[in-house]
Amino acid sequence: MLLVFGSVLTTSSAQAGDNNDKNESLLPTVQIIEPSYCTSKVSVGEILVQGNANGSNGISKVEAFAHGYPFKEEYPFLLAEPVSPGNWSSWSITLDLFSTGSHSILAKVTDNSGRENWDEVTLNVVAPVNSTGQTQESNSSQQDKMNSSILPSSPAKKRIALVNPTFTQAAYTKDGFYDFYFKYNDVPERVNVTTDLNFMTAQLPEQPDRKYFAPIVERLIDSYPDAEISIIRDQDVHNGALVREDGSNAYDALLLFHSEYVTQKAYDSFKNFVKNGGTIIFLDPNILYAEVTYDEDTCSVTLVKGHDWEYDGKAVRKSVAERYFEENKEWIGSNFVVRDIRDPVIFGYNPFNYTHFEENYVSNPGAKILIDYNATIVDITGGESPPTGSDALSLLVPRGILSNLLGQNNQGEHLAEEHKTDAENNENKRIATYELQYGKGKVLMMGIFGQHLVNNTSFLNFFDNIMLTKAIGIPRQIVKEENNDNNTAFTLGTANKANPENNTYDNNNGTTFYSKMNSGTVDKAIIDTQSKILKITLARAKSVPDSLVVVLPKLLIDVPTPNSNGKTNANFTVMLDGSLSTYNRVSDGIETALIIPISPGSKVVEISGTHVMPEFSFLQANLGATLIIGAIIFGLRIISRVAK
Repeated sequence: MLLVFGSVLTTSSAQAGDNNDKNESLLPTVQIIEPSYCTSKVSVGEILVQGNANGSNGISKVEAFAHGYPFKEEYPFLLAEPVSPGNWSSWSITLDLFSTGSHSILAKVTDNSGRENWDEVTLNVVAPVNSTGQTQESNSSQQDKMNSSILPSSPAKKRIALVNPTFTQAAYTKDGFYDFYFKYNDVPERVNVTTDLNFMTAQLPEQPDRKYFAPIVERLIDSYPDAEISIIRDQDVHNGALVREDGSNAYDALLLFHSEYVTQKAYDSFKNFVKNGGTIIFLDPNILYAEVTYDEDTCSVTLVKGHDWEYDGKAVRKSVAERYFEENKEWIGSNFVVRDIRDPVIFGYNPFNYTHFEENYVSNPGAKILIDYNATIVDITGGESPPTGSDALSLLVPRGILSNLLGQNNQGEHLAEEHKTDAENNENKRIATYELQYGKGKVLMMGIFGQHLVNNTSFLNFFDNIMLTKAIGIPRQIVKEENNDNNTAFTLGTANKANPENNTYDNNNGTTFYSKMNSGTVDKAIIDTQSKILKITLARAKSVPDSLVVVLPKLLIDVPTPNSNGKTNANFTVMLDGSLSTYNRVSDGIETALIIPISPGSKVVEISGTHVMPEFSFLQANLGATLIIGAIIFGLRIISRVAK
């Protein structure tokens, strides 16, 4: 069986057969010429694929097919057409790209001896928008049966995109930026370097690595089976993939990993995405750190400014470390901790058993801290010589998008030099996971190197139930129910108060809660201040087993900290239709996520807590009034009513 995952192509022994010849030069060759891996945009519908094939033993056939992501391991190869009978030096085939999102086109060549070889191209498929702003779907059904889980958008679907940092992957390749950084590290400021300028331009990888974020994709699919999940690349963002033709955001939420290098167009696109109401989850720090230009014709990026250097096309000279320092502080809310990567960071609070690699520190006072890691940053290495070789690099990069650098010309030296301590004082810097409102949207920043935690169960539970629910769940706020002095209702929207001075929102008052379920939504939520009951009415679209996730501010409801064994059942009592029910709980510093199983016929879920804040005020954003809910101390019960 052929296994295709990102850039990995392998064969099982059964299929390899005659391919086990030690002389690989005997294998036939196949290459996809058009579309190329730098093709910026491809629309839903038919696409002409062209290529060439050659072999010392003659070519029997060339086949191809296209698949979405994640790959379902189905191989419906279709026969291509040679330029003339028996002449496969040039071939073509028309394929149907039925769905939006990231796709790979796989071509397979077979020679007259049965030997096989492959080529693959990855590209992004976008859906055109008609005059009403609705996504147009392709009428073609050629590959309908092998369609991936990525389906055309609909108003009810959540649209999530993972951004593969191809510009950063290019920067770290051999004969790229880091060869220059290391070679000229000791050059004084204001000295122009005019040699080795070829290192300032780096080629994008033909097959970007996607293996490191596969666990995140799997969690997304499990948590949101009906969502449209896409994988796009830096060049797609540069070419406008975040915006529909009608000007609206193309996605509800973005997930960014180690996106260290960015073009100005892509930077502005990310910022406007949040300003216009989108959510970005930054799973890794050291993001949007240096500016590059992108050349689609040569499929390469060239350094402009950042990472301690700037390049004007004629000479390179020392410059700023973080290209967008002030801008990042404003709308992202944090900046990179510049230091030697080998210097220790001590985490006083470490719920994910995280090992220091790279971190961001909170620099915007408007950030709402979710987890404070109580970090102490120690600078001890100073000017010592950095470690060298692949063994050193394996210590610095245990896994992730940089792991493919192992064995490539002492890249361990480059990584150590990259993070040498500068004059900046690292004392009193707060490393934290936080939320920051900007414009109509928000940023969720892990602050620590999240891709190193994708196999950590505690981290994945936090990511699933708090980060994702806050990113694409339905927000509601507490308001007074009309004509009822005892009840307070949650309505759609957040309790954010616009701040015209910096175009941000104040959401630190604990009045907004988020919810998600796949079979419906929270239709209404009311607090009866006399009986101290929060009633949540659910609107169910499907009568199926499901889970209700609610992320509740601790200002609204709280329980004692879990004991040393991690058990929390003593703190909450959950009743499902009058019977004791199981539940799961995940918490950060200010919120608690309750994950409650809901059966198709469930009518009432009762959750008894042990403590709520005695008195707090709630901003009623829609009505512009303030409501005081007082004297709720013990026995809060949350009742969820399922709409029939």
